[in-house]
Amino acid sequence: MKFFTVAHRMIKKLKKQNLHSRKRLSERKHYILNCISDGHFDDAMIMINAERCFNYKDATKTTVLMHVCQAKADEDDIIRFVTFLLAEGAYIQLQDVFGKTAFDYAQENGLRNVEKLL
Repeated sequence: MKFFTVAHRMIKKLKKQNLHSRKRLSERKHYILNCISDGHFDDAMIMINAERCFNYKDATKTTVLMHVCQAKADEDDIIRFVTFLLAEGAYIQLQDVFGKTAFDYAQENGLRNVEKLL
């Protein structure tokens, strides 16, 4: 009987730890997206390297690459970040819930040199 009680406690503890680690991961991914929207690409690169989440999608299935192509920042900074993401293996063909790809967002944002990369 004691074995089952100890095992049950261990399972509950592991589930709780897993929930907290998922929550922390989610917070870090949101931090990455906030860095991108604020134009802090260097911070986002550091976090992406640490988390290995360059194909992360938010609730609207928008990837990091799509967010970068929507960013209102200097095109040279965007090109550097897009090059980094592509070197890391970011998928360029993914679509969000609106059916748009990173290429579509680059086109809308007038990022001609980014379009050439994609």
